[in-house]
Amino acid sequence: MPLDKNTLKTEIKAILSDMENKETDSKEEFAQRLSEAIDAFVKSATVTIAAGIPVTTSGGSGSTSGEGAGTIS
Repeated sequence: MPLDKNTLKTEIKAILSDMENKETDSKEEFAQRLSEAIDAFVKSATVTIAAGIPVTTSGGSGSTSGEGAGTIS
C-alpha cells in the first residue's frame, strides 16, 4: 500500500489545533504525538521485493524466485 500523506497531514493539523488550545506549553506532548503520527505513517508502508535478487545461503547461491512483500516494524 502506498504511503498516505493526506492522513499524515490531517493528523499533524489536528495535533497543531489541539496545541493551540492548550493553556500551558506542551512541547513534550506535541513531540510525542507527532512522533507517533510519523511512526504510524512510516509503518503503514508495504515493502515490495523484486524477483531475481541474487542471494547466498549456507547451501549455495541463487536468486529470489518471486516477488515478496514485507512490512516496516
